[in-house]
Amino acid sequence: MIATCRAGAVGVLLMICFVGSSVCERSDTSTSTCKLPEHINVHLVSHTHDDVGWLKTLDEYYYGANNSIQHAGVQYILDSVLDALGKSAPGLERRFIYVEQAFFARWWREQNADMQATVRKYLANGQLEFINGGWCMNDEAATHYTAIVDQMTLGLNFIRDVFGDEARPRIGWHIDPFGHSSTMSTLFAMMGFDAFFFGRIDYADKAKRLNDKQMEMIWQGTFELGSLSDIFTGVTYHGYNPPDNFCFDQSCNDPPIQDDPRLQNNNVEERVADFVKAIKDQACHYRSGEIMMTMGSDFQYENAHLWFKNMDKLITHTREFVEKNGHNITLQYSTPTRYLDAVHAASSKQGLSYQVKTDDFFPYADNPWAYWSGYFTSRPALKRYVRVNNNLLQACHQLQVFDGKVDTNINCQMLWEAMGVAQHHDAVSGTSKQHVANDYAKRLAAGADVAQQTVARILSGWTGAENIKFCPYTNVSMCPPTEESNSFSLVIYNSNWSPHTSLVRVPLAKRTTVAVMDSDNKYIVSQLMPVSLSKESTRGPRGAATVELVFMASLPAMGYATFTVEPGSHASEAVWTEPQDVPVEPKHFSIANSHGISVTFDRSSGHLVGIGNGDKTMNLEQEFLFYNGSDGHNKNSNQQSGAYIFRPNNTRLFNVNEQGNTAGVKMLKGPVVSEVYQYFADWAMQTVRVMENENSFVELEYTVGPVPFEDGLGKEVISRFSSDVQSEGLFYTDSNGRQQLQRKRNYRPTWDLNLTQPIASNYYPINTALTVSDMGFKNGYVILTDRAQGGASMEDGGLELMVHRRLLHDDQRGVGEPLNETGVFGDGLIITGTHRLMSTVFGGQAPKQAEAAQAFFSEPIVAVTAPLKNGSRRSFLSSPIPQINVLTLQHELNVSEDTFLLRLEHFVTATEGGMPVNVNLSTIFPHMKFTYEELTLSANLLKSQDERLQWKTGPAPDAPGSSSSRSHPKNTDDRDLLTFNPMDIRTFRIKKMR
Repeated sequence: MIATCRAGAVGVLLMICFVGSSVCERSDTSTSTCKLPEHINVHLVSHTHDDVGWLKTLDEYYYGANNSIQHAGVQYILDSVLDALGKSAPGLERRFIYVEQAFFARWWREQNADMQATVRKYLANGQLEFINGGWCMNDEAATHYTAIVDQMTLGLNFIRDVFGDEARPRIGWHIDPFGHSSTMSTLFAMMGFDAFFFGRIDYADKAKRLNDKQMEMIWQGTFELGSLSDIFTGVTYHGYNPPDNFCFDQSCNDPPIQDDPRLQNNNVEERVADFVKAIKDQACHYRSGEIMMTMGSDFQYENAHLWFKNMDKLITHTREFVEKNGHNITLQYSTPTRYLDAVHAASSKQGLSYQVKTDDFFPYADNPWAYWSGYFTSRPALKRYVRVNNNLLQACHQLQVFDGKVDTNINCQMLWEAMGVAQHHDAVSGTSKQHVANDYAKRLAAGADVAQQTVARILSGWTGAENIKFCPYTNVSMCPPTEESNSFSLVIYNSNWSPHTSLVRVPLAKRTTVAVMDSDNKYIVSQLMPVSLSKESTRGPRGAATVELVFMASLPAMGYATFTVEPGSHASEAVWTEPQDVPVEPKHFSIANSHGISVTFDRSSGHLVGIGNGDKTMNLEQEFLFYNGSDGHNKNSNQQSGAYIFRPNNTRLFNVNEQGNTAGVKMLKGPVVSEVYQYFADWAMQTVRVMENENSFVELEYTVGPVPFEDGLGKEVISRFSSDVQSEGLFYTDSNGRQQLQRKRNYRPTWDLNLTQPIASNYYPINTALTVSDMGFKNGYVILTDRAQGGASMEDGGLELMVHRRLLHDDQRGVGEPLNETGVFGDGLIITGTHRLMSTVFGGQAPKQAEAAQAFFSEPIVAVTAPLKNGSRRSFLSSPIPQINVLTLQHELNVSEDTFLLRLEHFVTATEGGMPVNVNLSTIFPHMKFTYEELTLSANLLKSQDERLQWKTGPAPDAPGSSSSRSHPKNTDDRDLLTFNPMDIRTFRIKKMR
């Protein structure tokens, strides 16, 4: 960014910057040793980068409010640009690109018919072009792929519905996100995009790519999909800023083009010479002779006249200069799409081939002391809230389809748009100012309220339930409808494709005699227990429940079931259990279930030290520790730890308890769950849980906060696991929840890692799973997460996940405030979270792990109502299909109420045991007859029309493995019997037949 240090330009010779500097990185490149292309064609791309929230909220940015923080008003940018495009001179046809549809859709709805006609004219003649086209420019580290697909679909389908197929974007444009995932590149390829351009990669990676002329490549993001996931990928030279000293915005101080020959300070010759040098410097590092210059930055073009008038002059005088001096340079207003087509034509003509990349671009560092791996965890409560609302959104969409009726006022749209905004690279990432983070949460809450009304209306119609309520705070045992009565029913909806058995926890006001009936009106096993100390301390005076009722709910695939709690004595009444002190002897104690799943603890330390399944055991210890965040007083660098950057003072870890690395423990055993309560410190507690009917995982529910800071030091809190697994430096992280990527400690596949930050440089984004295993995959374990977090393996057999951050300094990347969330009570944020621990000793095969991760991600929606006279249960699927999941089921309201989108995915990789699966599309919904057509992933193009650019490729020297080739999935002779290969996602427009 021009006004802040979050922007990154060329990273060869680094210059650390502070707020107010013009750029964060500068290049020390020279054309003296460079062989320039015979001809250089310069594409000047006029653009603005408009964050949907960062230093100001979405509304503040749109309206230009709160300018004491940052001068920015998106409505004025669009007004000004549309006016300036109409003032093009002959031979100087001005062009402009726009990205964020959350802003553009709002602006569009405010325009009169004349302005809307003008927009359509400029889209038709190519002066205005949509790029990327999502509701936002999403983050790539803390986002789950389902939410990415949803927000892209929201934006791209707005473009299609309003402006038609001709306005369809072909370019993925992620110029600001802080690292790039292989899943993101794959999703863009599956959406029919022809290229993916971005601005930020590791400073050392960029230096090597500049030197080797490998700034453009073919990225194969998913091995199982092979060439189907290939996409042309380019790293922009100046991040997303203009060349140095050529910013003509009102926010910049660079000199304008002063071309009146009567003026003594005419600067045309000097400015043009500098610009030609900048052109040649950039052309040194790209192979085709085509170069793209990004002429804009954050919230620029509010006075578009400044930009375009000076660029008109720059183009005109540069053309005169190169013609006069014999330089073979052409330049014009352009767009990334025009640039891509020119590169493709030049590459074909010159016979150029491009290397294939198969890993990703995480973590990102902009200098040796600044790894942007802190935001993988920043604002953990917001990250969890985004995950929870993603589940609600999927359920809301599904239920609307099954109901067949759409209320134009009460529906899923508000939550869909709020979730679209929440995927922004300063939202779920946790890198905004505090009041902006609050606004993201407020938008989600408002959308969730309307979505819950939708869910309640539909479930009421099916079950006869009245006055349905939802309880968002059951994680801290707060639920007024169940606390105020000991007679009620629950309606639980499972959005997952597979049947699911879920642990249900219901807060009650006090200990009482109750029993639970399932949907068949049969009593099931249930258990009562006191509310834990960790939940009481977290909720404070807001809740009064003293008891929790727990039971296992058996749920149908993509369907609902009812359960009724009734008072009085029964033969099957809930069993009362309460925590007990553990015996002094023997040294170890354990909890277990009848399936043989066990967890062992050390009596003296209170730590979990082993897990087992019958006679199979694994030595595995878990503990809470923290790193001290750097305050910047360091001999090597003044870099501080902050919202973006994780920089511990050193590699030393500290105990959360000043008295020693021990935990007080109590134990509870019951017929539904057995639990051990660990008290590490006033601000760090954990419940380890074994469920009676669960044979694949144990659950660790932690409570951390308020993180103390009286010592004047920020803290980065981790949950660390240690084992005797011989992993040889290797571990595995998910990529946006979709696939597992191999990592190697202290190593990068594409360049030699300079180990200046041995901890932060080994942290990677985790959305769903972190895994370590021996080399034969016979011994290992995996940790499933309930939100995005940062994770690493800092020693063989070990894993660590950062669960909380509280920091006292800003990291000088533009936010301008420390990451110090004060929480509900003002003394510091308390977070509760859950890890699920799976192990090979449980007999867990990889498909089982994938299914468990899918089930954990798609948690059921629980609603409370008055007691139902009769239970009910219903699945909307004919039968579940192994390894297949419904990714999306939602109405296409702008097409027809009888039309909806269906996305099916094969979610198990081939390396995890995934096999081709045939799906009979016509029979999956037994009560519905329909016709269908297949679309691209973003649902804005028929699959039959998806004809992406093809490129000549070379070897993949940077791959942990190799690239592969694969054609589109072939169906069987039966049109409705479709073949899904591992990692396929296929999208269909379904038209119900009446």
